Amino acid sequence: MSATTLIDAMHERYAAHWFHSLAFTERTTVSLSSGGQFAQSWTGTEALPGRQRIDTDVASSSGMLYVRDSTYTFANGRLTNVAPRTNELLVLGGDVYTQSAVRTAAELRALGFDLYRFHETTWHGDPVYVVGALRGDSLSKQFWVDRERLLVVRVLERTSQGRTDLRLSDFRRVGDGWVAGQVVQYVNGKRRVTETYDDLRADLPVSERTFDPHGWSERRWGVRPPLD
Repeated sequence: MSATTLIDAMHERYAAHWFHSLAFTERTTVSLSSGGQFAQSWTGTEALPGRQRIDTDVASSSGMLYVRDSTYTFANGRLTNVAPRTNELLVLGGDVYTQSAVRTAAELRALGFDLYRFHETTWHGDPVYVVGALRGDSLSKQFWVDRERLLVVRVLERTSQGRTDLRLSDFRRVGDGWVAGQVVQYVNGKRRVTETYDDLRADLPVSERTFDPHGWSERRWGVRPPLD
C-alpha cells in the first residue's frame, strides 16, 4: 500500500454509491483561553465534489462558500473576502469518494500533503494508514485513514496557531456514505473547537445557484437546500 494506491482504494470502495449532496445542521462550540465557551448553530449544504455552503447566520445573511479552490466569506449580505483556499476536509471527507483519484491526489499535493511519505500505525486501538509523514513524525502535515472503512479520522498540521490536530469521530451512515458526527480541533494539545453535526440528509436535489457567490444575499434557505 502507498498513498496513491490508498486514494485509489478509497475511491473504488465508495464511488458507485457515495452521496452527491448533503444538508446538515452544525453546532460549533469554541473553548476560550479564559476558560469559558461560546456556541453557534449553523446550517450547511454540500454538492460533491468541491462545493459547500455554510450559513453561520441566516437572519443577517452571513456565512461562507467553498467552491473548489476558492473560499468566499460574507457578512451582513456583503462579500468581505475571497481567498484561494480549498476546504481540505471537504476533499478528504467527500470529494475523494466522488471524483477521480488522480484529481484528489493533485489537490492533496497542492494542499501540502507529501504523498511520498506513508506508514501504518493504530488510532484508538484500530489500524490506520498515515499519509504525509513517516513513522514518528507528528509535525508534518498528514491525514490518517481507518483501514477497515477507509474513512479519514485525523488530520495533523502546523498552522499560525501552532500544532493543530483535527479528530473525526461518531461516524454515521448517511445514504450510501458516511459522515463524521463530530469533529474536534486541538491546538497545541488543548481542545479548541468542537463541531457536532445533526439533521443529516443525503441526495436531496440541490440547485447550482446555492453556490453562486454573486447572489448570496438573495437566498436564505436555512437547512434545506433549494430545489431546481
